[in-house]
Amino acid sequence: MAFKDDNVNAKERFEALDENLEKMGLTGDQLKWYDSISHTRMFALPKEVRALLAAEKRVMTVENPLFMQESTINAGVFQADEKK
Repeated sequence: MAFKDDNVNAKERFEALDENLEKMGLTGDQLKWYDSISHTRMFALPKEVRALLAAEKRVMTVENPLFMQESTINAGVFQADEKK
């Protein structure tokens, strides 16, 4: 698990989040699918994506827009199928 501060203990982070949920009265059946582990994983990126982001050095600005999608990716999607 990655945190901005590498000195943060993951177990302490989980416990703090669970305590905050309890203070708000959100426990048991109210949060059937949600807890501190689910919360953390909702915002986690796969290792491959983290590596790509770390390697990216370009900065997008109004003067220098950055488009990461090829212009041919959706070519023909909205055109009628001529094979029919």
